[in-house]
Amino acid sequence: MNLFIKTDKSGNILDQLVSQHTKIKGYIKLPLSEEHNLGKGCRYNGKTIDPPPPPSAQELWSAVRLEVTRRLQASDSVLATLLLPDSYPTLTASQKAAKVSAWKVYRQQLRDITMQKDPANIVWPTQPK
Repeated sequence: MNLFIKTDKSGNILDQLVSQHTKIKGYIKLPLSEEHNLGKGCRYNGKTIDPPPPPSAQELWSAVRLEVTRRLQASDSVLATLLLPDSYPTLTASQKAAKVSAWKVYRQQLRDITMQKDPANIVWPTQPK
């Protein structure tokens, strides 16, 4: 089996395939051992496949903000249900108030995530039970 890649003029990998053929028009034949390096953002430098560059701080913060939004949205229904008058009838008023408070604290901790210094090492708050 042979590994083939198709690149643009900058070396960005556009397509890859494994085939028994020895030549495929428009593709570059590589040793099959290079296959493990292929992925989004990889580039062919004329001899080997270079891994993609690490994400920028801006890209990392963007991913963090998306995750914060996802977690806030997931907590919306929990908090909304807790705030309904007839929800969780087995809880006392003080137990229910404690749960509401815990979820509000959690949501604020999520909003404060962007105050952390390193987007690659975010310390995520623990979701209340």
